[in-house]
This record gives sequence, structure tokens and C-alpha cells, in this order.
Amino acid sequence: MVSGRMGPGFKGPGDPAGAEGPVPTFYPSAADPSQATPLDVQMGFTVQGADVRLLRARSFPVSGHVVGAPGGRRQGMVMLLPRVDASWLPDGKFIIPAVPPSSYTIVAESFEGDNRMRGLAAVEVGDRGVDNAPVVMQPAFDLPGAVRLEGQGTLDFSDVSVNLQPRQRGRNMGASGGKAGQDGKLLLHQMFTGHYDVLVGGLPENHYVKSIRAGEMEVLADGARVLPGMQLDVLVSPNGGKLNGTVVNGRGEVVTSASVILMAPNAPLIRRLKTASVDQQGQFQLSGIAPGDYFLAAVEEADTGEYWEPEFLTKNEKLIEKRSIRESATESKALKLIAAGSQ
Repeated sequence: MVSGRMGPGFKGPGDPAGAEGPVPTFYPSAADPSQATPLDVQMGFTVQGADVRLLRARSFPVSGHVVGAPGGRRQGMVMLLPRVDASWLPDGKFIIPAVPPSSYTIVAESFEGDNRMRGLAAVEVGDRGVDNAPVVMQPAFDLPGAVRLEGQGTLDFSDVSVNLQPRQRGRNMGASGGKAGQDGKLLLHQMFTGHYDVLVGGLPENHYVKSIRAGEMEVLADGARVLPGMQLDVLVSPNGGKLNGTVVNGRGEVVTSASVILMAPNAPLIRRLKTASVDQQGQFQLSGIAPGDYFLAAVEEADTGEYWEPEFLTKNEKLIEKRSIRESATESKALKLIAAGSQ
């Protein structure tokens, strides 16, 4: 992101009618970060020609005040997602100048040791600024949870971790999580009301997450809308599917350096991707696969992220396998390598 000189913040509310000037601009020339083009920057390399054309637009001030922060915590940070940060003043007020028209979420956060507070407020900047928007602060809370095994078996859950990743991205909007005890019980600290994806790691071989409930709601597909007083329950199945096979190149020779990716772009985040490396015999194995429909491919370079792009699927259609995985099923498949130049 590139910003022009946006004026002396916090010296006044600005002109509520707005003013013409430079606005934050994302590569190559986008006002909205969702329309920006990502840059692939690899260690040790220099990216040339990353020119950004700074946009100019009419922008407006956004001002507000924090409600509910104790007297000892009147200082803190205000973020206007998805783009601007500002500090609030000792009297709980804040001003963010030069905000282009769009929909935003004001996020105010303060902390004193382990005691954190956060407040959210939705605002719309249209043909004028936002004046004196209230942001009500709420304290962090602990979220109890449990990981359970489907069926009559037993399992030591002490290696299982549960992390909650906010759907709303931004600085200081990081994930919260923790490890379960041997009995599967866990307690996630410093949680805030919000919408989260639930990620579960450390499962034993061939186990997969079958269900996630937040309170009375099944949330595996749509994410958990966390509130104080609810409990998070994760159900694990020992009956995952398996895929194994061999990777060969275009000449039919065994490949000893490649990554196998199993992806379901439209699946819940926790089920979207599994990867495995081939061994010296060119063989691979994937286990703990949830039932569903997947794309399966072997790629020479798996760290570029290009396989998430629709063009990757269409360009390499003949080398990508479509697989339907069932519980407890084991399938074998020989794959042809998608060379780096083809990705």
C-alpha cells in the first residue's frame, strides 16, 4: 500500500464535506485492497517494476469516541478496517482524516497486561464524513471447549490444538487458540465476540474433523460466531480416507522431488487443502481425508500459491484428477507431474 501526504491528523475534524487529495493506493492502482494484485517476493530476490500509480479522490474525516473503557485504559489503538490506523486521545476521542468513500469497520482495542478490551462499529463513508461515532468496548472472555472422538474408542488429545482465526483481517485481529488436555478439554483465553474460522491441528493419522459446534450451532462450514457464555465442541472421526500413489514426469520416469496437493476450493477452510511430498521412490500418501470431492495434482513447485487460481485448474485440466473420497476408503492413483513452467 502507498499513501500520499494525508494532512495533520488529530488537529481538527477536517472538512465534513470532504477534500480532494491522495488516498491509500494498493498495487498496481486500486483503492480497495480486495482488488489489489499480490506480489510474489521470494527470499534473496529483488522485484523490479512494481510501480504504483497513486490515486486521488475526494475523502472525508471519520471521528468518534470510545465508550466503556475504564479510566486507567483511556489510551489505545483505533483501526479503520480494511486500511487505516490511528491512536485515540486521552479523552477517548479519535479522528481519522482523509478516508475515501466505502464501508468500514472501526476497531478500537486497549490492553493492560493480560486484560484486553475491544469494540467494533460499522460505518459508511459516502458523500460526507462520519461524526462522533460511538464504539462500545467489551472485555475479553474465556471460551471453554472440548474435543471428542466419534465412536467407542479412546484417544489422548494432548497433541490436538484448536485455533480460532478471525474472518475479519487486520492488525491486532490475530488468532486465539490453545492445546487440549488428555481428556480433550480446553480453554481459549482472551477471546472477543466475532466471526471465526476454527482450525484444528495435531490430529493422529487418518483422523479428521467431522463436526464443530459453537453453542447449539453447527459451524464447520460457515465459521463460529463466538459469544460470551457459549462452548466450542469439536467432534473427531477416526475414519478418514486415504490416497496413495506414484508421481511420474512426461517421459514416464519416477519423480523424486514434487508436492502432491489435494484441494477443495469451495470446502470449509479446515478441509480445503492437504499436501504431501513424494519420497525417493516417487511415492506419496495422504491420510485423514474428510469425505468429499477434491482436485488432486502433483506440482514441481508448491510454494507459489498459483494452484489456488482458477487459471491453474483450466490450464492443467488434463493433469489434474477429480476424486471423490469416502470414509475409511483407500485409493491409489498414478499422477503426472505439472512442471514449474506449466503452473
